[in-house]
Amino acid sequence: MALVLNQLSDASILSTYETERAPVAKNVIQMSAAMFATGFSHQLSRRIARKIITSFVSVLVNYITVPSSRVAMVRRKFERD
Repeated sequence: MALVLNQLSDASILSTYETERAPVAKNVIQMSAAMFATGFSHQLSRRIARKIITSFVSVLVNYITVPSSRVAMVRRKFERD
């Protein structure tokens, strides 16, 4: 097409353009759609995993974390014994 537009070739070569390019265009569109779908689902699964891990760690930290006043109380108890 560029050759015809730049007047470097006769327009008659365009008669086969669609039959030659249509399968290529179809493959490009299918490949792009597949890549987008894969990339999107991969990103989605990452976001879900990150959310689950963050929530789990948050609960775990809250469960494990002991207020410093409680630590001091336990320490005093053991120092007395």
